[in-house]
Amino acid sequence: YAAWPTWEGRRVKPVLAALVDAYRRHLAMVFAGRIEDLVDSRASARRARTNAQASLERLRAEPRRKASAELKLAGSLLANASRLIRATVLLEALLRDGASLPHRDSLDAFAAEADRVLSMIVAALREDRALDAPLLRPYERRLAAALDDSDDPVAITLADACDRIADSIDTLAHLLRPTDRKRAMRA
Repeated sequence: YAAWPTWEGRRVKPVLAALVDAYRRHLAMVFAGRIEDLVDSRASARRARTNAQASLERLRAEPRRKASAELKLAGSLLANASRLIRATVLLEALLRDGASLPHRDSLDAFAAEADRVLSMIVAALREDRALDAPLLRPYERRLAAALDDSDDPVAITLADACDRIADSIDTLAHLLRPTDRKRAMRA
């Protein structure tokens, strides 16, 4: 590092941005029911996750005092991004079994808002700035209420997956908010 310093701390956020963006694109394919595109979007997401994990390992190896705060934030972002992609597995399974997601206004609104908030998270990571994004939870609550009148297993699975998706996205946004970001860096 003394002879040729290539600090990973400068590169980890763009790598995490690429990960979240790959997950955003995959989630959009799932919500659109584009099963034929899921193989490619899943492969892109896996490559991005591998790159993020490698970047995090390089950050762990850096001999910097500040790296520990960056490492905690990066680790939290990676963990919550992983929770996001695992939540989509339920929906992918439904699609692969031939089910179609109910296209209700509340699902379309949830999907659009999830995409918008994830895009804001990607931009904040790429630009290394704090985030001021709305919560996704109100959209999830409206979707859950619309699906609540159904005993359909597809609707129940959709409600569960969207609850997990909202939780993951809201946590990612929380980690990048101004006061929360400073608190996370100090912890």
